[in-house]
Amino acid sequence: MDVRYSLILNQNQRYIDELLKKIQIYKNLPVNYKFLASMDMAELMGYIAEIEQDPFIIYDTIEEVYRPNFFEGVIYKKFAHLFDENTEESFKT
Repeated sequence: MDVRYSLILNQNQRYIDELLKKIQIYKNLPVNYKFLASMDMAELMGYIAEIEQDPFIIYDTIEEVYRPNFFEGVIYKKFAHLFDENTEESFKT
């Protein structure tokens, strides 16, 4: 029983920590940008798509805001099966 209780308590603490993090982010937003907090990611990206169509600018900006190679794991997971050791050479020709 103690183990289950401890797991539930730990899970609840992680949830509370995540909520506190979101509250802090919201508090730090300038007043003019508070409306952004109510949008989901798809809605935000929809507005970005209307402003900028160049994928390289979007990619570079995301890496600038997050960190370099932010998408590396996702790209590998989604597309690694398409590449082999000869792929790099085929792009050079």
